[in-house]
Amino acid sequence: MTQAQFAERTGWSKRMVSYFATGQRPMNPEAMYLAAMILNIQMEQLYEWEIVTK
Repeated sequence: MTQAQFAERTGWSKRMVSYFATGQRPMNPEAMYLAAMILNIQMEQLYEWEIVTK
């Protein structure tokens, strides 16, 4: 799925999808939920998670 197709399915602008895809803007939980539903993945899979221990 292209970013343009994804933008069309979500109703978001292509620019907003680009911001999310490049990490320039983080998604809020509602956006993450919608994206995960469209992509048929878990919300946690939208970002790479780094566990930091002290």
